[in-house]
Amino acid sequence: MASIAEVPDRVRAIFYNEEVNAAGCYLLKLYIDGVPTGVMIDDSLLFNPKTNLPVLAKPNGGHALWVPLIEKALAKVFGSYARCDNYTRNGWNCDSALTFNIFTGAPAEQ
Repeated sequence: MASIAEVPDRVRAIFYNEEVNAAGCYLLKLYIDGVPTGVMIDDSLLFNPKTNLPVLAKPNGGHALWVPLIEKALAKVFGSYARCDNYTRNGWNCDSALTFNIFTGAPAEQ
């Protein structure tokens, strides 16, 4: 996600919603097997009450909502948060090449 964060327009292209949604629903565009796919999620996240930051994905130095929302969408696609860490497709681990492909639709190799 750090690579994608360097290109704000790429992050915006993942989200159909441009603003924080009062209903708490977000539609993200991820490329699953190269096919643009809408993934609907809500913004119900686990937060640490002491830090007020998400328990899982934490934005670097801020409270950017897009980081845990993308992680939640990936968990939905893969079946769970745990499977995000262990997911393989065509022998790839869920590494930068696979996630770059999922975020952009561009071919990527390890």
